[in-house]
Amino acid sequence: MKIRVLTTLAVSLTLIGVVAFGPILAPASVTETGSVPWDPFTGLLGTDNLGRDVWSRLLAGGVGFLPALPLGIATTLVAAVVALIACQSPRLGAVLAQASASLLAVPSAVVVLSAAVLLPSWAAVGLVMTVLGIPLSARQLHAAAGPLASSGFVEAARLRGESRLLVAVRELAPALSPVVVADMGIRCVAAMHLLVGVHVLGLGPQAPSPDWALMIRDNISGVLLSPVATLAPAIALSFLSLALLAGLDAAAELLRPPEPHAQRGWSDATTTGTDTEASVHLCDVEVRRAGRIVIRVPRFVVRPGEVVGIQGPSGVGKSTLLGVLAGDPAPGLHVSGEISLGGRGLAEAGRRCWRRTSIGLAEQDPGDTIDARLTVRQVIADGRPESATGPIDATLLDRAGLPANLLDRPARLSGGQAARVSMLRALCSDPEVLLLDEPTAGLESGSIAAVTRLVRERAETLSGATVVVSHDEAFLAAVCDRVEHVVPGAEGGTVTDDPAEGEDITDLSLATPTESGLLRVDGLDVATPDGRLLLEDVTFEVAAGEMLAVQGPSGLGKSTLLRTICGLHPMRAGTPTPPSEVIAPEEIGLVAQDAGLALNPFWSIGRQVARAGAGSSSRTGAGSTQPLADLNVAELAGRRPGECSGGQRQRANLARSLAGEPELLLVDEPTAGLDARAARTVLEILAEQARRGRAVVIVTHDPDVASACHRVLHVERFSPSSG
Repeated sequence: MKIRVLTTLAVSLTLIGVVAFGPILAPASVTETGSVPWDPFTGLLGTDNLGRDVWSRLLAGGVGFLPALPLGIATTLVAAVVALIACQSPRLGAVLAQASASLLAVPSAVVVLSAAVLLPSWAAVGLVMTVLGIPLSARQLHAAAGPLASSGFVEAARLRGESRLLVAVRELAPALSPVVVADMGIRCVAAMHLLVGVHVLGLGPQAPSPDWALMIRDNISGVLLSPVATLAPAIALSFLSLALLAGLDAAAELLRPPEPHAQRGWSDATTTGTDTEASVHLCDVEVRRAGRIVIRVPRFVVRPGEVVGIQGPSGVGKSTLLGVLAGDPAPGLHVSGEISLGGRGLAEAGRRCWRRTSIGLAEQDPGDTIDARLTVRQVIADGRPESATGPIDATLLDRAGLPANLLDRPARLSGGQAARVSMLRALCSDPEVLLLDEPTAGLESGSIAAVTRLVRERAETLSGATVVVSHDEAFLAAVCDRVEHVVPGAEGGTVTDDPAEGEDITDLSLATPTESGLLRVDGLDVATPDGRLLLEDVTFEVAAGEMLAVQGPSGLGKSTLLRTICGLHPMRAGTPTPPSEVIAPEEIGLVAQDAGLALNPFWSIGRQVARAGAGSSSRTGAGSTQPLADLNVAELAGRRPGECSGGQRQRANLARSLAGEPELLLVDEPTAGLDARAARTVLEILAEQARRGRAVVIVTHDPDVASACHRVLHVERFSPSSG
């Protein structure tokens, strides 16, 4: 794909270069008459209305439209600055929305023609782009930047005490850069169209100057005698527009960071129908990236009604295997071997149809795949008619242990709720193959029981095959007919039925906490932004050197409680108090549950960890990425989040918070979706933080994690409206 993007960029730059140097390349005079008017047989493209060489005038006539490039780029750059400021100031954001909406009613053509009477054409267009283009571009960029402004990586920067300017420059601008560059293409084309309109009406270059717009106007009357004299400049204008748009789109694509849920491609694996009864059949399949084996599958068969589990350490390629099973491997992967999907070999068009009609996929980071602007009903429907999904009602939500009143609310969900909504979205159309990636990660026992029941009910009806990737051994034992294990090796992971040795995470060595309270929470009420009460009268204290586990049902507000403590969510009543003489607000570290949203997709993992540790007195230079090594993921330093597995992103997210050496560490589901060995490493690191005299608060549904802490705080109090 990168070759295609680079080729597009090279072709676009070449076309723009030809336009820029066209006057030099013109073989004949662009003003002198060489033959009779509209003679199609003179020269390469004939002559125009005055007998001048059309080919020479075509080469020389595009220079007047090149100002559209700097005008469009400048418009977007100024608009991006306005958008970045507005997304951090609600008042300015409201002003921008109202102003840009009003300007949509202003006819740009009338404004530019009025200005062109007094100004050169490029200046008139520049004025219009300033008055109308900047607000409209800022409106669109502000809409794109809005979700980023509340993302985890921006909140982490604010917790570190970075100013709004630094947050905008270091976090928001890089993450928004692909959108900004793509918008430049739109503004350049808009500026060019305005220039064409001005020139056609004679308010730009005057005859006998070569100009594509003038060529169209002057030769339209002779289109039957010499069509080329009119069509050639029209086609040239179209190609220049495409060059500007495609070139900047290609540049945006080069800036775009890899995404775990990006549009995927397929390679040249052999697709055969060797097992007509199996829903999925893989034989001697190898998945490679840049020549290196990511995962090897000697044989993998899943039949209708069968539930097969896949287990293995984080980062060995389990999610990659799910992509292959869905007929949808990630870009850059080369898949070889024999693959049968739905009992038949499939061509590319067949694979697309297979994914659309026969696959249900619940991905590992469900929050990344759910649009919070939609209702839960719309998220589950996913654009499909009720005839395809069946009724989406309270009964369906109840099967997943979700409250009925969630159905028509905006999809602002807790991590556990998002996981179950994602599963219902994948399950409701009764797909031939259901693929679940860590479906119980971060869920409490009641929700796990609901997910278990859904999987078993599907298996008992023999309606389709199910493949489950999970580190939860108890869940796999409860739902699976068999479990395949991905074993890491020197050349990637290998699927085998030989289980790896487990790890015990409960026998940690903990120091005795001090008697001094590092955090006091007294009578705290927590509510949603719309005023719905989540938690009421929460009171607890955490001492220096203590690990405190917080447990309670999904959707109760435990994650919101952590955000309230560190000041990222407004409190309704009460006081979370880190005593000022003991801990400063910037010495609080928050490890959010959804690592996919918590890390900046633009920057490498190592850069993000190093920046977080820049203010720490004891970590300098190469040591600033030491937390990655402590968590056994030092190899991630040069990768961006989209190039990592879910478990790797989770540990990288923790490493970034540890780099700043916070005195109070708030951790949300640190072991969800991790294998036992990685979970053990994470808990050992957290225990080491406690031994150093730091307070650690862990939100978890894992009883083993809770038992490894000094104390457990059970949060059970729902608001009256939650049921």
